[in-house]
Amino acid sequence: MSLDGNEAHFNRHFAMMPWLALPYEDEARVAALKIRFEIKALPTLVVLDSKGEKISEDARQEVTSAGQSEEAAKKVLTSWEELLKAPKEEEVKA
Repeated sequence: MSLDGNEAHFNRHFAMMPWLALPYEDEARVAALKIRFEIKALPTLVVLDSKGEKISEDARQEVTSAGQSEEAAKKVLTSWEELLKAPKEEEVKA
């Protein structure tokens, strides 16, 4: 999603990115996602499980802290994989 001021800026930035984005004009979904995932600034990285639930509260900081270290980056990814494998509270109670 984008917080660019206009569609031309969005198109210029998106052309340099290797990932997908919501269409610039899709303001309703952008607003809903900003609220749901508490997005206050960009860039923001949100890591979700298969049900669309957030598994990391500060994914961008985790990645930034890994820096250029491949080993540190793998540790971050491994920690997210472990969170995905861990049973959820509601699954444990059932």
